[in-house]
Amino acid sequence: MKQNILIFTSIFLSLALSCLTACDNEGNPTLECTPMHVSISDPLDAGDPYDVTDIAIWGDCLILTAHFSGGCAEHSLELHSQGAVIESYPVQANVMLFHHDPDDPCDAFMDQTAAFDLTSLQVPGDSITILNLLFNDTSIEYHY
Repeated sequence: MKQNILIFTSIFLSLALSCLTACDNEGNPTLECTPMHVSISDPLDAGDPYDVTDIAIWGDCLILTAHFSGGCAEHSLELHSQGAVIESYPVQANVMLFHHDPDDPCDAFMDQTAAFDLTSLQVPGDSITILNLLFNDTSIEYHY
């Protein structure tokens, strides 16, 4: 069972990275990440319903896949942060995935993979920030 999960995760990450990556002038892969949305609004506001099925960090990007119902309209995903880190060792940052469903009347099961730039959460003099993923009550280490 663990081996099947590992194989699935490897395949998922390979597909996600191939969809989200480009190459620089020297042929090295690069990843295009959406900037994080800094908000002073309610950090627990997740928008419309979704489930996160996969989470990974690649370089300075948080890559995740959200599962939701839809299929007739374009949905958007944003990563929200209040912009400040929690002073601890290592430092921590609370982030929330926000899903916008533009009143999509369809009920097909949809998956959307997105990559978000984490560089705004880097703290000079530190090399790690713990991301508290409020959308699934877990944490992940971001090394930089």
